[in-house]
Amino acid sequence: MSKCLWCIKEAEGGKPLVPDQKRECPECGLIFKGNGWDGIDSHWKSKHEHRVPYKQFWQGLLSCKAEHHKTFKQAMLSRTPQS
Repeated sequence: MSKCLWCIKEAEGGKPLVPDQKRECPECGLIFKGNGWDGIDSHWKSKHEHRVPYKQFWQGLLSCKAEHHKTFKQAMLSRTPQS
């Protein structure tokens, strides 16, 4: 299973991915202007594919227990008890 690069970055003492802020590339720090991770696929494939294949990078985010793949709103909704 792939590991989440944000979890690795945070464990190494790097800047945490903060809810309610724009998403940032864990490799180079580019801040995405869209909603959540919009644009990460084309950015990653053109800039970082040689380091970690995009599929492996994205699978790491999707398997992340810290929910780094979600937008802040999605993360909050998943934590709110449904009535």
